[in-house]
Amino acid sequence: MDKQIDARFDRVERALGSLTDSIAKYNPSIAQAHDYIAADEELHKGLEELQIHQTNHYRLEQLRAATASLDTQIKDTLRLLANTRKELSNAPATVFPDGPHYDIQYDQLLNYARIISRTTIPPAAAVAALQAQTDLQTNVDVSGLETAATTPGIVGTPAATPNGVQSVPGGATPAPAQAAHPMDPAAQGSAADAERHLPGHIVDHIRSTVQTQFVPWPNEDNVRHGSLASMAILMEKGIDPENYDPEAEKLRKEREEQERREAEERERVEREERERRLREEQARQRAELARQREKENAEGWRRQSVSAGGNPPASSPVGEKKQFMFTSLDDDDDDDD
Repeated sequence: MDKQIDARFDRVERALGSLTDSIAKYNPSIAQAHDYIAADEELHKGLEELQIHQTNHYRLEQLRAATASLDTQIKDTLRLLANTRKELSNAPATVFPDGPHYDIQYDQLLNYARIISRTTIPPAAAVAALQAQTDLQTNVDVSGLETAATTPGIVGTPAATPNGVQSVPGGATPAPAQAAHPMDPAAQGSAADAERHLPGHIVDHIRSTVQTQFVPWPNEDNVRHGSLASMAILMEKGIDPENYDPEAEKLRKEREEQERREAEERERVEREERERRLREEQARQRAELARQREKENAEGWRRQSVSAGGNPPASSPVGEKKQFMFTSLDDDDDDDD
């Protein structure tokens, strides 16, 4: 790497020396300027490669240190494993009794689990309480309809009743929605008998779930929004859910985005700097060429003015100039005479 950098520095030095010599001789060459620009760009690339090389070297040093640390950890783990194996080999064996020593036999437990269904219904007491609650609600509705009284209607504009319901002319007055009715003694007795056989929290639960659909497993929407669906999506993307950390992944993406923006900003600054240098170099070359051209024109005019006393020269270093020129000051004196 040092030899490559030295070679590129030598190339820049040679190109700069050639360009300086050509400028000093008043004969600048565009090819030498391009050669100098190319050498400078190669030097910049070499410096970038040197930076990458130094970064890789530092990374290799870190990896060597990590390798040494992991080797030490592996040796310690193997040593601990050997000691643990020795201790396990020297430990006395536990003798278990031949007879059963559990309160529940595993075959009985498996047999009980085999007959359990996914749609297991509540016990008979809960079913009886639910049926009694349904009968009670039906009896209340029927008794409410039977006790509703009809009143003769008054011809004319319908009047509002005290409970807020307008009466229909010539019809029956509707039964109030929240009217209190006496409960059927038989229904009251059956409900009380059902509630007597069940605990209070079960009765409250049954009353809250009357006329509702019972589903013993979560619906599809809950499954799609659960952790299992998220783990399935991660596995489809090839990500191990066990070692996946959303916060770390978010921080990693933010860090990569910031590094990308910083790299783009550095590239933009470097590109603008190169363009600025190129524009300055081109402006300097144009100014140098303009000065050289003016100098050559002035030299040609001087030669023409010096040789104007004799025959006009056959050729001019800058070409023929079809313009009026004073040959000498004596001609003005002759015109005045």
